[in-house]
Amino acid sequence: MLRGMGNRFCAGGRVIGVLVWLALCGCGDDGGPAPGVPDAAVPDAASAGLAAQLEAIDGVLAVTERTTSKPGYRRFELVIDQPVDHTAPGASGPRFMQQVTLMHRDPDAPMVLTSTGYDNYLGDTLSEPTTLLRGNQLAVEHRYFGESRPQPPDWSYLTVAQAAADHHRVVTLLRPLYAADWVSTGLSKGGMTAILHRRFYPDDVTATIAYVAPLSLAVGDERYHDFFAGLEPDPDGCPARVREFQRQALERRDSLEAVIASDLSGSSFARVGGIGPALEYGVYEFEWTFWQYLGSARCDEVPGASASDRVYADFLATVDAVGALSDSSLERFGPYYYQSVIELGYPSIPAAHLDDLARYDYDAALFELIPEGAEAGPSSYQPSAMRDVIDWIERDAERMVFLYGAQDPWTAGAVQLDPMTAAARGLHVVVAPDSNHRSKIGDLTSADQNLVTAALTGWVESAGALGIAAQAAPSELAGPRPGYGLRPR
Repeated sequence: MLRGMGNRFCAGGRVIGVLVWLALCGCGDDGGPAPGVPDAAVPDAASAGLAAQLEAIDGVLAVTERTTSKPGYRRFELVIDQPVDHTAPGASGPRFMQQVTLMHRDPDAPMVLTSTGYDNYLGDTLSEPTTLLRGNQLAVEHRYFGESRPQPPDWSYLTVAQAAADHHRVVTLLRPLYAADWVSTGLSKGGMTAILHRRFYPDDVTATIAYVAPLSLAVGDERYHDFFAGLEPDPDGCPARVREFQRQALERRDSLEAVIASDLSGSSFARVGGIGPALEYGVYEFEWTFWQYLGSARCDEVPGASASDRVYADFLATVDAVGALSDSSLERFGPYYYQSVIELGYPSIPAAHLDDLARYDYDAALFELIPEGAEAGPSSYQPSAMRDVIDWIERDAERMVFLYGAQDPWTAGAVQLDPMTAAARGLHVVVAPDSNHRSKIGDLTSADQNLVTAALTGWVESAGALGIAAQAAPSELAGPRPGYGLRPR
């Protein structure tokens, strides 16, 4: 479905709709703020002093305190004035209002700078590093997503360098109130954002923990084929069952389409050409999303050929395979597609087992999904951005943890380190053995948990005093759950 691509990127492969990386993407189970958290403003005399301090910062346009479900924390929604172009930040240039959520616990505690990579979906959710360090947290909405979009948008300024400069300005404005160590983090596309911020401004934070953050090298990066090639070759095993499910879904598409159309009767699919293409594209990507979010632990649930259309529709819905291609969903993640075809890159997955059943041009979708008014084509991709950050990691990066899941297809795009030099600079790649795109520190082996928590204790001066656990605390971090059907993971 990735459009405008013209010829296939490789024999037997297709470009996938990647995400919620991105979420993308995530360590949690839902797609937004924690349930039951009201958004009403909360007058609180005890926090009036902090609110006044925040309001006094030149560059903070608005401060609203809201309720939070997290004991010991105060939640503030901040609006930060940002230049659209940080290379020409004069008052006469265009500006936009970036949305940031501050979870305040203690001015002397560490600050965890959490990059969402998308809109500010976190609400008062705390990231795993925030929980471990008992820290404060700033969640930064990515430029051009959610409410942080310039009007009118000039898409040429949606670059990794400009986004990194946004994060740098947030750090510069808030650091005077939080003098302890800062740690940056993010998952999936948010993890990529944290890495890229660190590349341009390496001294903004003390350390970085990037979760399930791939670095792709092309639009149609064939390295992701390696993940699928490495799956168990047993023809009666899980990989074979997933692929047979895909084939069965397309073979019965006419009756299955009617069931899904009824289920999603409130959604429109004009962007992809209707429910028929949406079903086919969702089925094409199901293998990827199965391994990204379900994995071998759910193999027994894969329906066989004798299952009803109802069962097939319900199983596709476990990863929102078709609903994620609705117009409203694609509108939310359009900026991601633009970033992908300009700088971030995009995976290719092998799908030759479905080619004889195809009715639509899966490879011709990506460039039609970029936002209206944005301009990009097959020749627009600039590989220098990802090559640059990879070179920086290999050459200069310090104090960074890159965490992946062994059953996550994105791990084929993991950071690669030279073991002879990486440890000396505090660089660690750790892989949770039985986990996927929801991997967290608590999923690592005991040895790797100890490695990561020991590193944090050594890097963050106040970590010991705050009682960092030897066993990592469970993560609450919930991604926006993009990552289904031509959308970010």
